Amino acid sequence: MPDPMFRTLFDDTETTPWAPVGEVRERARRRVRRARTTAVAAAVASVVAISGGVAVAQRDDQPGPGPLVTPGSPTHPTPPPPTSPPVTPPTSPATTAITDGMFLRPEDVGAGYRASTGKKNAGDWTFEYSASTLGCPEPDVALSPLASQQRTLSRGTPQDEDSLTQYVARYPAGGAAGYLQRVRARVDACEPAGGQSIRIAQQRFAGQDALLITVDYGEGFTTTHVLVREGDLLTEFFAKPERGNAAMRALGEKAAQHLP
Repeated sequence: MPDPMFRTLFDDTETTPWAPVGEVRERARRRVRRARTTAVAAAVASVVAISGGVAVAQRDDQPGPGPLVTPGSPTHPTPPPPTSPPVTPPTSPATTAITDGMFLRPEDVGAGYRASTGKKNAGDWTFEYSASTLGCPEPDVALSPLASQQRTLSRGTPQDEDSLTQYVARYPAGGAAGYLQRVRARVDACEPAGGQSIRIAQQRFAGQDALLITVDYGEGFTTTHVLVREGDLLTEFFAKPERGNAAMRALGEKAAQHLP
């Protein structure tokens, strides 16, 4: 006797139309192909997504696009930043210093001379003082030294009656030569009052240039100035009592030897 459940199933499906076997198999093959296609598409999508992410990362590392230039339009390259002009370093104290070695030594002047510790002359012994006293016209442009120093060598008592006073000055490049040219021009143009005179007695006898200038103030008062240049260093000295031109020229030659 058939099982009641089997009998019920048979009764329910007895009139159900069944598809042919071949059609059933074809449906199964189509389902398999769709499943494979879906899996491949998913894999491709994953690869594309990964590749896109790498491309974005690479683009982030690249510089941004340059300015858009249309054909035929003028281009204006960015000029380089302006350069600062060269800065000339300031002159250091070491290069302008005046040292004791640039002055005449006591033995150059004579026996018994020593560096004086007394009061120094106030400049009333220099060429500039004599030229001003005689009314010599001043140059249009005055040249000032970078540095200067004065020293006096003396002997006996009172010291001022037997002494040699000297200064050494350092000028900017070309300044010392320019100063001596102005001294020459000032002497040539000078026309002192009657009984007075100023003249260049000798020149170019020491160093790179030198002047020996004699001055007559009148009434028996005279003096002699010696100026010597070596490079941008200039020295001038005055002796009391007066010495002859030959002795002053010899001292000028010694003074030049001490100017480096």
